[in-house]
This record gives sequence, C-alpha cells and structure tokens, in this order.
Amino acid sequence: MKKTIIFSVIGIMFLIFLFLMFHHPIVESQYDYLPPLLIESEDECEIIKTKEMAYKIARDVFIEEYGYSSLLFMSFDCRLEDNKYWILEGRNKFHTIFKTCGGGPYIVIEKNGKIIEIGYTG
Repeated sequence: MKKTIIFSVIGIMFLIFLFLMFHHPIVESQYDYLPPLLIESEDECEIIKTKEMAYKIARDVFIEEYGYSSLLFMSFDCRLEDNKYWILEGRNKFHTIFKTCGGGPYIVIEKNGKIIEIGYTG
C-alpha cells in the first residue's frame, strides 16, 4: 500500500515536471507596436533605452523561437556594446552552480529595435 502511494506521488510529480518542460504557452508581445520577430523602426530613433526593455523584448523572442522551457533555470547577462547593440546571453543556473559547460539563448538587438542575431550557444 505504501509503495503504491509513493509511486503515485512520484508519477504525478513527474507528469507535472513534463508539463512544465514542454508546455509552450501562446505569449502575446507586450509591445503592440513591435511584432516579436520583426522589431524595426523606420527612422533611427532609440526604441530600446533600458536593459529592462531589452530583456522583455528578448524574452518574448526566446519564448516564440525556442519555447517557454528555454527560459527555465536561466539567468541573463545584458550589456550595451558600442552604445549601439544590446546583447543578452542566457546561462543555465545549474551550469553556473556546478561549474560545468553548457549553453543558453543569446540575442543581439540594435537600439533602434532591429534584431541582428538570435542563437543558442551549445
């Protein structure tokens, strides 16, 4: 009887884990004026002024491109390079804790909103 209960609890936990890993919710972009994968402005004005805004745009793009599970257990480094490009690189928290090699998503966005490069390091 105890074994049945234990295996049932483990099975339910495993199913919940699988659901969280492979569930890809439909995410609406928070920026109605910026479609998720074609973020360009007609003029050269600055659309992305802060690292928080760059992160929110990158998060929407990562979810659309790789699914929600690509953001689980990720921490992101965000930096402005040459006062023109926002570069966001994801690192898996487990790889950081255990000092192992591993990759994560990265994106390069111009300050005017144009996405230069999207990728996944491995």
